[in-house]
Amino acid sequence: MTDKQKAAAYATYTHQRAENVRAIISEHKTRRNMTNAGIAKAINMPVETFKKRKAEPATFRAGELWLLCEALGVPEEQRKTIM
Repeated sequence: MTDKQKAAAYATYTHQRAENVRAIISEHKTRRNMTNAGIAKAINMPVETFKKRKAEPATFRAGELWLLCEALGVPEEQRKTIM
């Protein structure tokens, strides 16, 4: 695999991961009737920071993703798609 192909594969992987994070947040936010403010409070993050991270999921830190999954009750199978 050339460097260009590796870069393209990595870009595809990170894009898919970001989409998975967005989908999981949306799905579980709806299931739990939570707002952005409620989620932000549950993970001890300012609301504006949460909104920015949600818009650009690659900026979430591992610990933040863990807290997010805990707050939203994300099952293990789905957690594996984003961590």
